[in-house]
Amino acid sequence: MKYMMQTQRGLSTVVATALMLSAVAVLGTTLVLWSNSNLRGYETSLATTSSDNTNRINEFLVIENVWFCKGNCLHGTHNVNITLANYGNIGLNVTQIKLNDTRYVYTFTNVPI
Repeated sequence: MKYMMQTQRGLSTVVATALMLSAVAVLGTTLVLWSNSNLRGYETSLATTSSDNTNRINEFLVIENVWFCKGNCLHGTHNVNITLANYGNIGLNVTQIKLNDTRYVYTFTNVPI
């Protein structure tokens, strides 16, 4: 009787190792890129929040005097004179002043101070 040898086909150890290494490399690269993008976004958000909070601590704007003038004022119309003082240690720009009345809301933007 002849002994028939059957060969089994399958992946060799080298090919299986190469496939596993390439899968791990692709997954690892994807994970590193994803975490870097998340950390970069978190770093930007943290820096912005930190600078905003530091500026709020260092800004100290005080309304000292408010004068309402009718008729014979500087320009002959109704005027409001407001004195603001910055007692903080950093400079700031006032971009909007809003006065609330019972009927109207007056908004002044880009007022030179």
